[in-house]
Amino acid sequence: MPKISTYNTVIPQGTDKIIISQENGTPTNVTKNITVDGLKEYIGSEGIPTPYMYILKTVGAGSSVAIQKPVETDWLTKNPRLFMFRYKKPKPRLVEPSQEYVMKKGNFVHPSHNNGEYQRANFPGSNWASTRQDFRTQTNSMLTLFPIPTEWDINSELKIAKTGSLITDFASLRPTTYIEVPFNPLGFLFDDTNTEVTSLPATTLNGLWATRFGVRGKSSNINIDNNPNDRRTLQIIMKFAIGIPNPTWTNTNHQLPYIFGDLSNAVMLKYQLQPNNQKICISYIISQGSTGPSQREFY
Repeated sequence: MPKISTYNTVIPQGTDKIIISQENGTPTNVTKNITVDGLKEYIGSEGIPTPYMYILKTVGAGSSVAIQKPVETDWLTKNPRLFMFRYKKPKPRLVEPSQEYVMKKGNFVHPSHNNGEYQRANFPGSNWASTRQDFRTQTNSMLTLFPIPTEWDINSELKIAKTGSLITDFASLRPTTYIEVPFNPLGFLFDDTNTEVTSLPATTLNGLWATRFGVRGKSSNINIDNNPNDRRTLQIIMKFAIGIPNPTWTNTNHQLPYIFGDLSNAVMLKYQLQPNNQKICISYIISQGSTGPSQREFY
């Protein structure tokens, strides 16, 4: 069979057929066809909504990220999950032998969930979001970071913020319900001991604090009077998207395992280090939007 790239690209018709592999068929992974209209019906006539994210502040409990219930409901029957995407700063790549740098785009990417265990178990053969999260210690050894969740089943893993109870029927929620995304804001902070932080202030006795998915590097902005402590922060810029399993995915066709809606508004998590001792993390703040892709320098 010729490569797909050798075929002409056409405007799809509703009756056109798409080859899929039915994972739970008899026998398993049997090859079948679906139509373009059938895929459209599966996704839902209303499409996958764009989530709106906002910040909840609770007295004595810090801040948390919440999602507003979308008006659309068709997608809720498609096993939807809420995915966290993080901002990845562009890094120029050195090309040999010309010794020239090729620029790359900054973008939001989805990090592996629990070090890729979920994707490897549910979508074997996919190379999307399935890698481990490794880091190099001060002694130049490699360790795998403790796992943290970066995606949640919308119908069973989100919480009602007021009571802390798991949501088991998302469709029945009122539009004004405070729906909390249950990730631990301290889970992004780590040091060479590779131990999850559970409370602040926290002191590292080995090296310095670092953040997974953090935005590194400083811009050329000089901020003398406005916020001289801004250089003593670590930050992560996030967006969220709703995805449903892709019925056309197979472990050989290199498609994404999920079909995604658009990315949400930005949310920023920022850790504040103690000004005179950056081995001590004293607080964090979660806010809507972002102050920019890199921390400011101070002279």
